[in-house]
Amino acid sequence: MRRFCLILFGSGHLDGSEIHEATYSLLALAKMGVEVDIFAPDRMQMHALNHYTKEDENYNRNILNESARIARGNIRPLKDLDIQSYAGLVIPGGFGVLKNNSNFPSELSEMIINTELEQIVKAFHEAKKVICAICIVPSILALIFKDKNVTLCTGLAPNYLKELEFTNNNIVAISSSDCIIDNDNKLITTPAFMNDAPFNVVYEGIEKAISEMIKLS
Repeated sequence: MRRFCLILFGSGHLDGSEIHEATYSLLALAKMGVEVDIFAPDRMQMHALNHYTKEDENYNRNILNESARIARGNIRPLKDLDIQSYAGLVIPGGFGVLKNNSNFPSELSEMIINTELEQIVKAFHEAKKVICAICIVPSILALIFKDKNVTLCTGLAPNYLKELEFTNNNIVAISSSDCIIDNDNKLITTPAFMNDAPFNVVYEGIEKAISEMIKLS
């Protein structure tokens, strides 16, 4: 049976991974009979936010420990990820994924992506293994693959396309029920909560993206 890996970067969309996107990805993989291993980096978050008040907490959190909440404890440190063991990679979104993997709050055009994440993404790409990126993660891929003319999605807000023009990639604005497939580069992307979409629509897009990922693998 083909095996996939999924990477989390905390628990909560404002300072980590978006919980619904993570669980929807795991649900879709399970429904399709695919085995998945979950990984997260063992380091501290950029910061911790109260998701009710939107205010900073006065303490920080470990990304691996927080991600274990979503994985129900069945998780491994990202440094242990063996790319050769997997047919593909899934990365759910959340604003925290960008915060925890860049020099945020720099402008997008000046952002530097975390070396560990960039190396993993490029290794999967060079091995011609499929990558499924959700929500804000396609924008991170646009930075990693700057000037490579890859095709990725973003949300429908007009500023999203404008903000990514400098990457010289083919960025397509789509609804959350859909996904974009770059067959040549084996990249599948869906915008999820980049749009103001209800839960069922976000799940529809993620399920479609996961299904296409399995076909492409």
